[in-house]
Amino acid sequence: MVELGLSPKYVLDEMALYEMQPLIEKAYLKNRESWEQTRLVCGYIHKAWFKGEMKMNFPWDKSEAKEGVTLEQAQRLELMMKEEEKNFAKQGEEQ
Repeated sequence: MVELGLSPKYVLDEMALYEMQPLIEKAYLKNRESWEQTRLVCGYIHKAWFKGEMKMNFPWDKSEAKEGVTLEQAQRLELMMKEEEKNFAKQGEEQ
C-alpha cells in the first residue's frame, strides 16, 4: 500500500479490510500512463518495420469496453446536444 501513497500506520491501524480490497484490485492502474506511452512508442516502431497492426493488450482495455455507452444513453446525449445547439443559435440571433 505504500506504493499507492498510503502510510503504513494508516493502513495497519485505521483502514478496514473492505477499504483495502478495491485498492489492491486497482493498484496496477497506478502505472497506466507509463504503459500507455510504452504501447504508443512500440506501435510507432512496429509500423516502421512491419506491416499490419501490433496487438498489445492490457487488463484495463477489457474493463473499459464493458463500461461503454448504451444506445439509450447515446440517444439521450444526442438530444441534449441538439437542444444546446438550438439554444446557442438563438443566442447568436439575439446578439
